[in-house]
Amino acid sequence: MISSPQNDKVKLAYSLQTQAKVRRRERKIALEGARLVGDAIARGRKPEFILYDAQAVDYGLIAEWQNRVGASNLYAAAPDIIERLSTTEHSQGIIAVLPIPMPDLPRQPRRVLILDGVRDPGNMGTVLRTAAAAGVQIVVLSPDCVDPYNPKALRSGMGAHFRVPVVEAA
Repeated sequence: MISSPQNDKVKLAYSLQTQAKVRRRERKIALEGARLVGDAIARGRKPEFILYDAQAVDYGLIAEWQNRVGASNLYAAAPDIIERLSTTEHSQGIIAVLPIPMPDLPRQPRRVLILDGVRDPGNMGTVLRTAAAAGVQIVVLSPDCVDPYNPKALRSGMGAHFRVPVVEAA
């Protein structure tokens, strides 16, 4: 069981949760919660690792993920470690680190959404979720948009980041 905040996996997850520059440099994100992590896995994304609170998480779910992503990628962590990593008021006890989705861009997209100046992470996630539901084939973000992989944007996107390609313009 991981119990030290100095553990390399804990330090990486914390940095990804709190710093956009680390997400960009490492090209990784931290997902929080069973639904988001489950959606990512269901869409074929393989987490680099998953940290979970053994006291708070259903063992059946952990067993299922062990079968899908490999037992060597799942680590039990002390409740205070998971709480430290959580960006929500009530943690679900699961944090996964995985590569930022590399978009498979359609050759001739018919539905493109261009976002300019979206500054609120919750709004970003909501727009991405709506775009995915509406069949948008690619979302292009202007440089002055909020980081689409901000933890709040990921939560409000409810897995949309894995259903519609997101491209950040330079």
